[in-house]
Amino acid sequence: MDLAGSERVSLTKAAGERLKEGANINKSLSVLGNVIRQLSEGKEFISYRDSKLTRLLSQALGGNAKSLIIGMLL
Repeated sequence: MDLAGSERVSLTKAAGERLKEGANINKSLSVLGNVIRQLSEGKEFISYRDSKLTRLLSQALGGNAKSLIIGMLL
């Protein structure tokens, strides 16, 4: 799965539908970061339901699952 996001609006000059789509992607990535942090800290409650992305990935991230996340920063 390829997740791209966190672009600055001033750099992309996005407007309208693209701006809304970018905001949704960034929100989902932020929630994914929160879920990964909660899992790594061993929290009792994991907030999978905060975005569609984390709901879809909940089976792959939780329980006895082992996941690898590769990130690239530019």
